[in-house]
Amino acid sequence: FNGGCPMMEECPSDLGDITTYCDESFQPVEVEPQLQLTQKEPMKGEIEAEEMSSSLNLHPFLSAFALEEFELPVSIRLQEMSLFPKWHLPLKLMAVFFTVAFMYTFLRDVLQPYVSESKNDFYKIPILVLNKVLPWTSISLLALVYLPGGLAALLQLYRGTKYSSFPVWLENWMGVRKQLGLLAFLLACLHAIYSLSYPMRRSYRYKLLNWAYQQVQQKKENSWVEDDVWRMEIYISLGILGLGILALVAICSLPSVMNTLNWREFQCVQ
Repeated sequence: FNGGCPMMEECPSDLGDITTYCDESFQPVEVEPQLQLTQKEPMKGEIEAEEMSSSLNLHPFLSAFALEEFELPVSIRLQEMSLFPKWHLPLKLMAVFFTVAFMYTFLRDVLQPYVSESKNDFYKIPILVLNKVLPWTSISLLALVYLPGGLAALLQLYRGTKYSSFPVWLENWMGVRKQLGLLAFLLACLHAIYSLSYPMRRSYRYKLLNWAYQQVQQKKENSWVEDDVWRMEIYISLGILGLGILALVAICSLPSVMNTLNWREFQCVQ
């Protein structure tokens, strides 16, 4: 059956009964390429990127170490790195709370007695006033750490699903909780150090001598006040325990420690 196929002839062969067919009409045809490759001229940005990469390849130490501008060749352009981008908002919030608390404490404990009673208490600013401002600011920042989680939970309950996206301001707020917590821990540590420095102040020594002299003048052998003693003991004890718990939470927030905890352990610490 030839059909539409080219004519086939039987060709003799030396292999006995085996016969082969040769097609005389078959001839190789050269196919001209249909696609033409065009060379694209590189753009200016690509040329600069290639020059920078080639320069870095020629100088491998330039890509591994930070260099100053005068130490770099003219052909190399290094991208400017931002300085603590996630700490901008927490630092601004801390500055606002610190300023408000400082102004309120200054007006109440220093300026008001000076205006009303002509009492000079400006010596309280470096230690006493700051030691009142530090815990207030620390507690405010600590409240800002846990407040967005509660707002997010209420928003999910209101929407009836946990797969909806949060508002942009809430996402940004939740993204800086770790920084706010670390700043709160720093201020709490400073508050503890300031509190321990009370007996080292010269003003405290003068007041202690005045209290002793007044006790002698009043002929009191014992100035023990049970309520004041218990109040101060409980106050110091709770402060130490609170600082220890806050230190534990801050340590568990570090990436090297947090990666070793599972979700249940992390929630327990929080």
